[in-house]
Amino acid sequence: MKRIQTLFFAGLASLTFAAGASGDSLLGQRYVGLSIGSDFDFDEASYGIEFNSNLHRGLDLGLDLASSDDGDRIMATLDLTFYRDLTGGQRSFAYFSPIAGYVDLDYPSLFEDSNSFLYGAKVGIEHQLTDRTNLDLSTAYIDTDELGDLGVTFGVEINRWLTDSINAGVEISYNSEAEDEAISLFGRWRF
Repeated sequence: MKRIQTLFFAGLASLTFAAGASGDSLLGQRYVGLSIGSDFDFDEASYGIEFNSNLHRGLDLGLDLASSDDGDRIMATLDLTFYRDLTGGQRSFAYFSPIAGYVDLDYPSLFEDSNSFLYGAKVGIEHQLTDRTNLDLSTAYIDTDELGDLGVTFGVEINRWLTDSINAGVEISYNSEAEDEAISLFGRWRF
């Protein structure tokens, strides 16, 4: 169960935190990205690929695929991110994301007998610290039909635009159910 939670929350970080609003925010941007995550003991890792696209001002669509380090688990998640400028000056944004997806417990039989539907929501605030750096604070709650409650996760993420197209980020999170901290690293390409 702990491995599923590590996989999910590392993957979730690469899915929802990275949506931007304008300028150098991640909200409202179209990008693809890669992520790697681990608990603080570095005994459980996960890897992910993500895609985000702006559907309309204030609305993003994200898709994320993540796998555990031994390759026997895979997770697919889809989310909509609704966001709004809090300041009128394009510096701080609040967002809400309903989340839905699947966790497959017996890869490669993806979505056959051994999977679990997951659902939940995430709320957060993204604040632009500098013209190229953003801080994201979030809280997410996820539940599943077969695995049970995956708890509440609190996250802090910092993203930095290295160029006009390349973004790097790091997130530290804590999950209440697993009572575990995790770290995730991101690389994103805006196009």
